[in-house]
Amino acid sequence: MESIEKPRLPEKGLGEGILAASESKAVMQIKQAWTGYGPGFDPGHYYAVMLKVFGRLDYTAKDVEDFSLALSGFQKENNFSIKAGVFLSALINSCRSMKFVIHTAHITEPIHGLGMRNRKDITVKGNVGDVAGGSMIRGTITVEGNAGASVGVMMNGGTITVKGNAGNNAGQDMRGGEIHIEGEVGSIAGKKGISRMIYQRGELIEDIADEDVGVYDK
Repeated sequence: MESIEKPRLPEKGLGEGILAASESKAVMQIKQAWTGYGPGFDPGHYYAVMLKVFGRLDYTAKDVEDFSLALSGFQKENNFSIKAGVFLSALINSCRSMKFVIHTAHITEPIHGLGMRNRKDITVKGNVGDVAGGSMIRGTITVEGNAGASVGVMMNGGTITVKGNAGNNAGQDMRGGEIHIEGEVGSIAGKKGISRMIYQRGELIEDIADEDVGVYDK
């Protein structure tokens, strides 16, 4: 498994995004952490290693927001979608700040796994990809756009609010917390005997799976 204990410097022009001319030292260090780990990673291992890396950095919620604006410069990389989501999740959970703004509207590739094991308050200005809020522990995630499949998968606590639409399998293997969807829902992932607090346009969706159907089509 490739190590990222000593991240290499980013290549010239890589990840410039919107900021490059005036970015802070902390954002440059975050970029170095990004470029220090190649494709083909295991997301769980990557998350754990990045927690250690970010634990040695001094940065704020503003630096995290600024890095999200610069992410568009990396989106041609292999595995960008899941790498970005896991990277941002570790970056947020390692920070001392509690409230975060993440920008995705300027990024054409979806960001999967954003809010993994979340403990903070996150506002996403744009869309998120699949498995947003996976294994979420507490805090809030507010998506001002749409969410992909399996939003809130295996979440244990906290609240996810999607102001747009959500894809299939919302609330998959959900154990706790709440999901609020203000738009349309592709499907609700069902599991007999499990009650999940999933709301659509303010109305509670009950435990609607039966013995033979694994997913309820809305």
